[in-house]
Amino acid sequence: MMPSETEPTGPGNSTDAASVSSLYDWLSYQVQFANWRVFGQRYASFTMHKALETGSGDAMRGADFVNDLLLQHARLPDWPHVLDAGCGFGGTVFRLKEKFDGTYHGYTLSKVQLRVAKKEAARKGWINDCHFQLRNYDEPVLERFDAVVAVEALCHASDLEHTLSNLAVSLVPGGFFFIIEDMALDDIDEIAPKEAELLRKHWSCRRFPRPADYDRLLAASGLEIIERIDLTPRVRFREVKVLDALEQKYRNRYRRIPLRPVRSILSAYLGGIALERLYAQKLAAYRMLIARKC
Repeated sequence: MMPSETEPTGPGNSTDAASVSSLYDWLSYQVQFANWRVFGQRYASFTMHKALETGSGDAMRGADFVNDLLLQHARLPDWPHVLDAGCGFGGTVFRLKEKFDGTYHGYTLSKVQLRVAKKEAARKGWINDCHFQLRNYDEPVLERFDAVVAVEALCHASDLEHTLSNLAVSLVPGGFFFIIEDMALDDIDEIAPKEAELLRKHWSCRRFPRPADYDRLLAASGLEIIERIDLTPRVRFREVKVLDALEQKYRNRYRRIPLRPVRSILSAYLGGIALERLYAQKLAAYRMLIARKC
């Protein structure tokens, strides 16, 4: 199924889930190829999120930066029970497991990511402690966790209020919610409608949330934000004229090539170009929020 061009019908609806699943299945293949080309490894650090500027010139260090940041700020008990909502290949789970041991669960909508994560858990001998499921994070979560992690996953939520409330319910009292996400700095539907439409069409981002949205909705879910870290200066983006040329090229290919794998990857690129353009226009921020359940 191609990324949807229709409006979502409700929280966790099948149209949104199928769109994101298709997007990430084919993007996962592309990421594996890119990892092999850049790092000489098929899976590299098992991350699906953006590589950030670290000043070291080490591309692998940039890819691992987010997970290292989580390790620095994680406040977990002995043998924690942790959920990664939108776990990708399991990179964050594996990095946390190495330091904190514990039991981990990862939810993904991608069969490709699920297969890779399970295979790596088995290779590491962690199949009893690292559990991965093909699951939508908007579905009711019956287990209780000491921490929930969401890295570049919540922008795909069809109803952010429902998603945050659903995940917050799964936290034990005093549990932590770690969010690392791209956020709009204004109403992009009004001032950057082209970018908003690209994100809606190709990334299934119904609405690109702002920091104030997270503040309000986390509070409504019984969570208190205790730390905010601005990672925006570390985000890499290309010049607008370069992005414009790439967008035109990818749009032309998207229209002309009927093959679903190719169109899904082009969708990922087009959404990414829209996001880069928002950063170039200073309309987006990359933030880490740490919230605690009251």
